[in-house]
Amino acid sequence: MKKQKPASRTKEKEKPARKKTGKARKQPARRPRRRKKAAPPSAEPEVRQAIPLDYVTTDEVSLRATPDQAATKLSGGRLEKGTVVKIAPQDWWYVEVPRPATASGVLRGWVSNALLRRAPEEKKDTAVSPPSAPQGTVASRGELRKKMAASIVQFEGRRDAQGHLKVYILPSGDGGGRYEVAGINDRYHPKEAARLRALIEAGRFDEAEDYATEVIAEYTDVVAKWTCVPAIEAYLRDAAFNRGPGGAAKILQIALGVHVDGGVGPQTLAALREAEKDPARLLATLRIAREQYEVRVAGRREKFWKGLVNRWDNSLDFASHCA
Repeated sequence: MKKQKPASRTKEKEKPARKKTGKARKQPARRPRRRKKAAPPSAEPEVRQAIPLDYVTTDEVSLRATPDQAATKLSGGRLEKGTVVKIAPQDWWYVEVPRPATASGVLRGWVSNALLRRAPEEKKDTAVSPPSAPQGTVASRGELRKKMAASIVQFEGRRDAQGHLKVYILPSGDGGGRYEVAGINDRYHPKEAARLRALIEAGRFDEAEDYATEVIAEYTDVVAKWTCVPAIEAYLRDAAFNRGPGGAAKILQIALGVHVDGGVGPQTLAALREAEKDPARLLATLRIAREQYEVRVAGRREKFWKGLVNRWDNSLDFASHCA
């Protein structure tokens, strides 16, 4: 069979050519693309530039190998009071954020430096105004902090015939564990209690005294975020060590007559700023609130009640003369 020839494709109609008019058609000028200039590299990340690097020591101190008072002291790292130091840049920062639902009112943790930048001024949280700083040097504030903590060591500490701190075996029903040193017990502060016991058993009594003072000061430092009135701070520090920061917050709220939730937020701080205008009256109210709180959480335990009352009164007397 013969193959059939394929059908020829019809040619497309050609478009008529445009007549030349003699005038050249102008092409729109293309705008050159602007290249973004790369930001000049900074010597340090922005968050590090925002940190004030110069500080001064408020007392004699030894540099430690790790962030722990019980850590090994660095050789040659003894710093005199008033030594100027610089905060070294680091890859992680220990930060805090307000969390009224927590016992202390804040939440603390570590954040990578790569995920931080300096906050714009207009976005900074100004809902809770911090207490105005009192007059005085940084050193005087450090000395006052130490004095307050040392008073708690005196209230809490059991001593031997030579006046040295000693390990106190707790009675049954105390709730603080097996033993304590200056109120630092092995149930709530096991690492610190063990360190104190080792120092005392080694006869290093001065170190034990200093260590107990610093442990108490650090544990109650949250109170300094609430008030800068020395008398109020001293009494609340004692309450914070005795009943925890959350308990101290509730005692404060009972005294102020605000909602009691253990979170020191704007409402509590506003009431506190007003009450601070009459420190003596606020102190008296805090003393009553402390007793009310104890009855609420533990009841009136006759076995311990007389000792608690003496403790509260002694703390009140110290706070009244604290300045």
